[in-house]
Amino acid sequence: MPALNDASQLLRTRLNLLIVFDVVAELRSVTSAAESLSLSQPALSHSLRRLRELFDDRLFIRGADGLTLTPKAKSLVRPVRDLLNSAQLLLQPEAFSPDNLDKEVRIVVAEGTLNLLDAQARMGIGGAAPRMRLRLDHPEGDGERKVRAGLYDICLWYADAVSPALHAQELFRDRYVGVVHASHPLAGRAVTLGDYNDTPHFRLDLPGLRHDPLEAALARHDVTRTIEFASHSFLSVFPSVCRAIATVPSHLATAGRRMGLNLRTFDLPFETDSLPFQMIWSDHTDQDPANAWMRKGLADAFAASIEAPAFRATNG
Repeated sequence: MPALNDASQLLRTRLNLLIVFDVVAELRSVTSAAESLSLSQPALSHSLRRLRELFDDRLFIRGADGLTLTPKAKSLVRPVRDLLNSAQLLLQPEAFSPDNLDKEVRIVVAEGTLNLLDAQARMGIGGAAPRMRLRLDHPEGDGERKVRAGLYDICLWYADAVSPALHAQELFRDRYVGVVHASHPLAGRAVTLGDYNDTPHFRLDLPGLRHDPLEAALARHDVTRTIEFASHSFLSVFPSVCRAIATVPSHLATAGRRMGLNLRTFDLPFETDSLPFQMIWSDHTDQDPANAWMRKGLADAFAASIEAPAFRATNG
């Protein structure tokens, strides 16, 4: 490592000397070059001495009309300028444009997440970056751990406590609702606490929640559900479970209706705390322009969709 640091320092020093050479060769004046580079004249004279040692040549000779270049200096002008131009292009950050976003963005998404976005919002993200490729996976286990490990760029799910090693932005607050199949005896009517307590249940497991507000509310009301089915997936499993109640985030129920599932939603017969829906990412991607653009696009798309009158109507 020390050898690498020494080499890096030597490279920076020589690049700085070449910048001095380029400016002096152009202006032909030590005073003007020092002002242009914001250097004192002694500092610039010191750099000129080092340049003469480096190239073993006088390089610049004082004359009545300013500095003149030696043949050696004249031969160096073009190569030095080309080298500095190349270095500037290499070190200058490339301006980001979604039009040029030719990469795969990997996202862990809670079930039904993208169904919450209306078609215009989804098309807005993809249309602005036509060459972008999205890899969307449902979380199996700890989605945050996969983001922290760099396996995914973004995690979108319900989470009440995010690791301090990660970045998070709350996209919206959700609430629990009850859901039954349209053929269920409770469909279309108010469900009492007795109904809720006496009916078989489908339990949806939300792995991002450390402290599920539903469980806290059930404990407060001394409700013990009879769990006949349990899964991390609501949309793929519940439609075949016709005789059970599911208690799920309201936006997931909305996603199910948008998918054409024959479901009926009802207000729970007790109050629960709200559910934060988070967008989570790591230091691996925090400063990446493409991922920052994607995160802003997702945040704007969720905000636009959830505030849209059509969304509020289907979620009522």
